[in-house]
Amino acid sequence: MSSGFVFVGGNASTKRLIRVCRASASEELTFEDLEGAAARRGFRISDRSAGPLLAFDAFAEDKRIGFSTGYVVPGLKRLHIEGMKVGQNASKGGSLLDANAAKILVLCLIVRAAEMQAADIYGLAIKDEEEQHRRLSNYIQRMTGAVPVREVGGSLKDAPDRVVWGGEGTIFRASVSELLRKWAPIIHRMARR
Repeated sequence: MSSGFVFVGGNASTKRLIRVCRASASEELTFEDLEGAAARRGFRISDRSAGPLLAFDAFAEDKRIGFSTGYVVPGLKRLHIEGMKVGQNASKGGSLLDANAAKILVLCLIVRAAEMQAADIYGLAIKDEEEQHRRLSNYIQRMTGAVPVREVGGSLKDAPDRVVWGGEGTIFRASVSELLRKWAPIIHRMARR
């Protein structure tokens, strides 16, 4: 994977330098690409991030339809996905708008984490109930290629993980560069259609 720097933004005084990670020139993915794909799908993305604390909202018209949050642990070069929710019925299939927003909101976290040189992504498939956990785990693996790292249960030894992750479930790990490589061509197509 190579990387480079590009200027983005409006006029010369508001441009900012960002690091663009890519596997090849045709596979780079920027926040602006994600904004374009969202606009073509009927919603917009709002970035509320501050430093390593990442937060994005999706709006259809003026209604908030979803959000994603996370943070980058600088010393570990790790993105910790804290939460993501889209639509009221996201766990029961939701709409195509919800599905597109979910993908783009998570990719917003990943692109910003890549700008901060994060290499790995960690997230918890929460286990509120068995069937919900199975579906969520399958979705995470299918969409990201993430691998399970460990189970977080109710025992005393799992207490630190429950504090960090906010509950029981399965911790998954994925690669920032692999996800950018996988999703860049898909997002570019979404932005053109």
